Amino acid sequence: MKDGAWILPREGTETDSSFTSEQVGLKGYNLLKLSQYKLQIPEGFILTSEELVTSEIDDLIKSKIQSQIKQLEIITKKKFGDNQNEPLLLAVRSSPSRSLPGVLDSILNIGLNNKIIQSLRNNTNYLMHMDNYRRFIKDFSVSVYKVNASYFEMLEFDLLDELGLTNFSQCNEDHFLFLFQQFKNLLLQEKGMTIPEDPITQVYMSAQAVLGSGYQAGVESLSKEKKITLGLIFQRMVYGNFSSSSLSGVMSNHNPLTGVRELWGEYLFNTQGKEIVSGVITGTKLTSNLKSESRLNEVYLNKMISVLKIIENKFKDIQEIEFTFQDKELFILQTRRASLSLAAKLKVICLQIENNDISKDEALKKLNIDEVKSYLLGLQLEKKRDTSMARGLAASSGIASGVIALDRKDIQYFETNQMPYIFVRKQSVTSEIDLIKTSQGILTASGGVTSHAAVISRSLNKPCVVGCQLLSIDFEAKKISINNKTLSCGDFITIDGNSGLIYEGEEEILIDGLNENTKKLYHWLDSDYN
Repeated sequence: MKDGAWILPREGTETDSSFTSEQVGLKGYNLLKLSQYKLQIPEGFILTSEELVTSEIDDLIKSKIQSQIKQLEIITKKKFGDNQNEPLLLAVRSSPSRSLPGVLDSILNIGLNNKIIQSLRNNTNYLMHMDNYRRFIKDFSVSVYKVNASYFEMLEFDLLDELGLTNFSQCNEDHFLFLFQQFKNLLLQEKGMTIPEDPITQVYMSAQAVLGSGYQAGVESLSKEKKITLGLIFQRMVYGNFSSSSLSGVMSNHNPLTGVRELWGEYLFNTQGKEIVSGVITGTKLTSNLKSESRLNEVYLNKMISVLKIIENKFKDIQEIEFTFQDKELFILQTRRASLSLAAKLKVICLQIENNDISKDEALKKLNIDEVKSYLLGLQLEKKRDTSMARGLAASSGIASGVIALDRKDIQYFETNQMPYIFVRKQSVTSEIDLIKTSQGILTASGGVTSHAAVISRSLNKPCVVGCQLLSIDFEAKKISINNKTLSCGDFITIDGNSGLIYEGEEEILIDGLNENTKKLYHWLDSDYN
């Protein structure tokens, strides 16, 4: 059995290409492939499913981790736990053998403590590492100690609101120190625990939490049924919050909502990518049409387009790529097969039929007929005039009506009474994926079109609208407000995942206005299967 896999994109060392996705997981397997193509990947190592034979990080695994970190120190010329110079910080991510977006934990910025932070006071990257320590304390507390993430977010929002700031890149040392103390007090009050100061202990506990997340009840069931295996990825951190010219985001060569070939995705300057994909914040739309006021200039775009071409050519499939620019240096964090909406899949299939690339029988094998017909019947609202309450970001196509549901208790009641529901959240969280599956559609106040809520909704063909800034939720009162219109849990709303519009009540839907190819497909299916 091999002793882990190494991700080495730098010149002079070849990445081992003999590992399978069952050994290193799909995310790890794709990273190894990208590394072989000499794309810029943060260096690191992967513990294989053969090494991780149980859900426990035992002494043997700990010794392997420690040994591999020492090798990583040599490669990166940085020291883990260094309190004299710029320290090596780590990210630990799960790598299941098939895509499970939003299900498994990841912990970033591992390796900071009070002593290291104090030693960096004269470092030019001091405030960045203060921001990194904020992220680490929250990540670690949520994943390792299972503190509710919303508790930390409320403290963050309250501080920014009190200071009149919009993001943490505007904070100074005193602001961060105040927030650190609040975070640590919260952890002590909720769990009676503290953050370990020893960096290697932080790594072991992080690895245990990330690995353990793969053995939770829901994923463990999937693993037994579909033979999902897990690898663990350890990589050096690269920083989208490094400077005002740094950014993180997700990009693709195709729009996964429509199937149109175009530069598509989201990005944000001076932030780390986890906030974008989790839905904590709403990203800026990525497009090749440069605006004069945009900081996303041709230096960034040319590098992104070049990487997209390489990856599309090598993978022969539509990919979604998570990336970070650390001070205009592009790093690829992962690539995965894009979660296409049914509309995008239908567009591709219609074009293939039109071009005689595939037959009817071949097309049928790619489609769930009942699912397709249900989708096609929900493409357009019958509207005499625009009566929408607000608009969010169209994240997964289709239209759905249902009663407002805010939490698991609501949903249990509505399901018992056979009432369709729209799941309304500030943002989606990993523990709510089962609720998304049984909903008619998803509506969130924050997050963008590459957030977990959006990706999961597209994979499930659920209508989804995200990032509705005019939506506020009062969980205690069981009410929501959309553009100053107050609705209660149990009231009907309709969401249009094609336009991002949100309506009060139920709305009638038509198939008028479909493009000609889609109309042909609908009537073909209707005549063949009725």
